[in-house]
Amino acid sequence: MASGAVERFDDKARESFESVGQTTVYRGELLRHPVYTRVLHWTVALFFFLALFTGFALYLPSLFHWITPVFGGGQLTRTLHPYFGVAFVLFFAFQVLNWLQLMLWTTADSRWMRNIKKITTGEEKMDPPETGFFNAGQKLLFWEVVCGCVLYIITGTIMWAGARTFGATAVAISYVIHDISACGRARERSAQPPSPSAT
Repeated sequence: MASGAVERFDDKARESFESVGQTTVYRGELLRHPVYTRVLHWTVALFFFLALFTGFALYLPSLFHWITPVFGGGQLTRTLHPYFGVAFVLFFAFQVLNWLQLMLWTTADSRWMRNIKKITTGEEKMDPPETGFFNAGQKLLFWEVVCGCVLYIITGTIMWAGARTFGATAVAISYVIHDISACGRARERSAQPPSPSAT
């Protein structure tokens, strides 16, 4: 029942975005993602970087003091950061619903993982035909980001509410986990290779 509701929501969202968006596919290009998926992707990216930069300004003000004036000063940066984080997780949740079926693990993914050495060394240039829309590496990255978002919400809520609600120890632990997770997201974004020519 819930699965059907999710599919109906996704179908309606895709139709709505396709009716207002426009996609032009030129010769030699491949339409890989529809308008709805691309809008979600760039919205997630926007709020991720807003949360990341405001977080850097709060975590390392000695290095990133130049960021706070962009957001209206230190106090406003501190106020905006959790809202940027919540928006990032919210829109990524829509992306999770959008990609959920495509990101489920299959036997083809297990075969892909067994062949990962040839893939990473470039010995095998193309994914096998049975790989599907996303390969196993992309799926693992996706689910790692999902786990990171869960950590963001839990640790961010504890930090936002403060020691008076959750205790000093919980807040201190949350700071460490939150920062490690954020650094992991930043590393992943910077390490992602450019995507092939596709609209």
